[in-house]
Amino acid sequence: MQFSGTARLTRDSDEDVRQWLEWGLKWVGSLGGQRTVGFGRILAVEVRDDTAERQAEPELFQDSFSFALHPQSPFCLSMQRIAGNLFESSEVIAGGVIKGMLARELCEHAGLKSIEVSEALAERLPEHAALCRHFEAIQISHAFPAPNGCRTRPVVAPLSLVSCAGAFYDVARSPKPVLIQGEAPRFDIDWKRQERSEISKRFGWESLKRELRVRTAIDGEKLRADDEKLFAYDMIQPEGFQWLGRVVLSGIQDPSERADVTASLAKLLGGGLQSLGKTKVLTHFDCCPDPFPPKFASHTSSVQGQWVVSLNTPALLIDPDAITKATGSDELEAAYRTSFSDLSGGRLKLVSYFARQSLAGGDYLYRRFCRKDDYQPWLLTNAGSVFVLERVNGTEEEVMELLNLWLERGLDLPARVKARYGESWKRNPFIRQNGYGEVTVNLQIPDVELPAKVEVLDVL
Repeated sequence: MQFSGTARLTRDSDEDVRQWLEWGLKWVGSLGGQRTVGFGRILAVEVRDDTAERQAEPELFQDSFSFALHPQSPFCLSMQRIAGNLFESSEVIAGGVIKGMLARELCEHAGLKSIEVSEALAERLPEHAALCRHFEAIQISHAFPAPNGCRTRPVVAPLSLVSCAGAFYDVARSPKPVLIQGEAPRFDIDWKRQERSEISKRFGWESLKRELRVRTAIDGEKLRADDEKLFAYDMIQPEGFQWLGRVVLSGIQDPSERADVTASLAKLLGGGLQSLGKTKVLTHFDCCPDPFPPKFASHTSSVQGQWVVSLNTPALLIDPDAITKATGSDELEAAYRTSFSDLSGGRLKLVSYFARQSLAGGDYLYRRFCRKDDYQPWLLTNAGSVFVLERVNGTEEEVMELLNLWLERGLDLPARVKARYGESWKRNPFIRQNGYGEVTVNLQIPDVELPAKVEVLDVL
C-alpha cells in the first residue's frame, strides 16, 4: 500500500530540505501499532519537488474580486457544541476563518508562532509590509458551498417565507397576520424535513457529505491513549464542491497601497492556504474577476415605498442591555428601530421584521477576545432575518446609494453595539471585515407572491 502527503515550506531555505526530509523518513523504519514486532514496515520512500506544479499566482483586481476555495481533504470548522467531545463542522467557511489562515501564512513566513498581524510583522516582512499595515481593512465574505463549475452563490432563505397548502409564500410585506386559503401559514421553525430540503435546494444549497472521525487524547507522560478522553470530528467532505466568496479592498484608501496589498495577496494565495479548520487542511484558491451572482438577484428600487433587507450572514445589530427587561417584543423592536435609524443616518425607519437571535460565546471566544473583561457573550441576529424599511428622510436616490453600499460592504456596527463590543478585530470577531452583516435587498424570488385574496387577521 502506498501513502502520500505534501510538505510545504513557508520560508525560502538555502539547504536541500527535500534531501533532509527523505533521509528522515527513511530512518523511521516502521509505523503504526505493533511496529516493534514487525508490522508497518516502510519499504521505500520517495520525495520529489513539485514546485513546478504549484498554482500560478492569480490575477487579482484592486477594488474587489471573487474567489473559490477548494479544500483538499475533509475539514471541521466547529459550530456551537451540543456535547463536550463532539465537534460538528459548519458548511460555511467564515470570512474570519479565511483571514485567520492568511494571518497564519504571514506569521509562518516571518518564522513566528504567534498569529497576529501588526506593524512589527510588517518590519519582518518587507515584501508584505503593505498587506500587514492594512490587514484589518481587508474585508472577506463568508464562503458558501456550491458544486464545482457552478457560477452562482447560494442565498440564505429569508425567515419571512411561510409554507401553506403545499406552496411557499413570502409574507414580508404583509402588514398583519393572514390566512392563506383558509389556513394559518407555517414558518420555518415548524417545517418538516422535506420542506426544509426543498427550500434549501431552491436557494442554491446542496447536501454535503459528512465523515465522522473518532480520536482520543494522548497521555504525554505514558505515551498512550488517555483515559476517558475520546472526541469526534463530524467533518465536511469537499469532493465535488467549491466555496464561493468575495474580497473587498475599498477600505484601503491609497491606490498605491491597495496595489501593493493586491500583489501580496496574489503571492500568498498562489500556493494555497494552509490550516483550514481543526484538521489543518490545505486549501487551493481560484480568483474570478467577475462577482459570483447570488442565486436570486437583489435590487435597490423601492417596492410599494419600502425595501426588504435580509441578512445573508449573522450580524451584531443590538445591545443586549436594551432588551434585558423586556416583557414582550416591544423592546426588541425598539432596539432594531434604533439600530437601522443609526445605520441609515436617519433616512430609514423599521416598519416590520422577522428575526431570530442567538448567543455566541464560550471558553475560546472569552479567552481570545475578553481576557481582561467580564464575560459578555455576543447577541447575534441570525442569517435569514428580514427587516422591512421605509424612507423618512432624504431622497430615494440617496437611499438606493446607501443600500448599494450595504450590498457591497455589508452592515457596519450600530453606535451602541460599537460602544459595548468594540469594532476592532482584537475585541470583536463579528465585524463586517470578517464577513458578518452581509445583506440582500428586495430579493427577486419566483413563485412566492401572496395570492390576490387573503384573509387579514386584525389581531395587533
